Amino acid sequence: MSNKFGCLKRLFSQNVGLQREWKQIEIRKVATPQTFSIGDVKPIYMPSKIPQYPDYPYGESRIFKQSNTGLYGGSFIQFGNSISESKHKIRRKWYPNVIHKKLWSEALNKMVPLKLTTKVLRTISKEGGLDNYLCKDKPARIKELGPLGWKLRYNVLIAQGDKKS
Repeated sequence: MSNKFGCLKRLFSQNVGLQREWKQIEIRKVATPQTFSIGDVKPIYMPSKIPQYPDYPYGESRIFKQSNTGLYGGSFIQFGNSISESKHKIRRKWYPNVIHKKLWSEALNKMVPLKLTTKVLRTISKEGGLDNYLCKDKPARIKELGPLGWKLRYNVLIAQGDKKS
């Protein structure tokens, strides 16, 4: 284990670190909170107020925390190498193309300021507006909304329910 200088060699594992792929967003699991009823033993933690929004079923992103504050469509920082002509590799990152935009919501009847990726903006225009994008019921769409999109979706659905009745 030691070399000619008397110090130990470092051993490097061949295991690849955490793979930041879409799979992790798909399989993200969140522990369900306990529900208490009258007569139960007093819990250690009691929330100070009733939550305004239902819990987001897929939880917050731990990989790319910035995506919790906007509509990122499941995109995150990607890592790789810049390779020069001499085949020298330099580690680098690719960030999502995030823009700040105000979009009109028919249900809320106001402009909603958002941080979103250009990919999501294109999808919103294809769907026919912000409300149509948020209210789509497919599981993949709900997974890519994130916590902020989930709250917006809740507000839009409540507003559309009030208009219908």
